[in-house]
Amino acid sequence: MAKLRNPNHERFCRAIVLDGEEARQAYVTAGYEANRANHNKLLNRRDVSARIEELTRERDLAARAARQPMADVLSEFASHGIDRLTDLFETVDGAIAIRDLRGLRPETLLAFLGALHDGAGIAWERSTAT
Repeated sequence: MAKLRNPNHERFCRAIVLDGEEARQAYVTAGYEANRANHNKLLNRRDVSARIEELTRERDLAARAARQPMADVLSEFASHGIDRLTDLFETVDGAIAIRDLRGLRPETLLAFLGALHDGAGIAWERSTAT
């Protein structure tokens, strides 16, 4: 699922998941006027509740990746036959391509990418929720 088409709905979801706001406050943060019940109506929309679930999964995945020690990342890579940096690549039809890494856990890949960014001194936002 991508961002919600309605930007206020997207802001509402992000305020709940990323900022930890209660639904009533998130409703106001999203740009709506305070109302005693409309935040509940918005929460009950199928697209909004699905987006909140998705953002929550992305947040949790990023948190797991941030806690994963690099030794564990390297160990998992090794268990998939990647012992050296060159093992990340393969030749396909005469061109160099990145190996299929879908067998690795997402948090392992995120932790690895985070280490690459940090090592190169590149600033980036670690959250997967965009």
